[in-house]
Amino acid sequence: MEYFKVYRGGTLIGVEYSPDPAFVKWQERNNMIILCSKEEAEAIVSDKDGETVFLLPGKQLHGVETDLSAVLVTQAEYEEALGEIGTLPDPEDENPEIPDGTPEEEVLTRAQLTERVAELTRLVKTEAQPFTADRAYQTGEIITDGSRVYIANQVIVTGETVRPGINCTETNLAELLTALQAQHEE
Repeated sequence: MEYFKVYRGGTLIGVEYSPDPAFVKWQERNNMIILCSKEEAEAIVSDKDGETVFLLPGKQLHGVETDLSAVLVTQAEYEEALGEIGTLPDPEDENPEIPDGTPEEEVLTRAQLTERVAELTRLVKTEAQPFTADRAYQTGEIITDGSRVYIANQVIVTGETVRPGINCTETNLAELLTALQAQHEE
């Protein structure tokens, strides 16, 4: 798997990943662009459309005029950049496309959704209590076992274990956001 940041004229515009990236270079002998190894590559072809070419740093691909470039990064750098991308202007934010059959509820733009998910993630990290049997939990308290998040639906006494469906409910994002907001209003 390869991860990379995509730039246009030096400005970060996106991130991509590919399990099997198409690295390419110019072959003088046959006057054509060919697939090659990562070490020989002058550019990467986007997996999204199979046509867009991103130049690699310091490389020029003969016959290709583009202001798009890509920098290979680690998965952690990719995920960090993905968060940055969520804060960039999105043309859909001004005029979101609402699919037919969408319920008459609030439709969020990508930027609004990214902001809410970031807020929820921050709240979970700061508010969810790691479950331990040596303490009690109050109704509505948010608990995590490290992989799942629960809301206590009754008092959980010291020594009792988390039992989804009995003393707590595994939560989805909407329920969790509501519970977290209720805790912060108290």
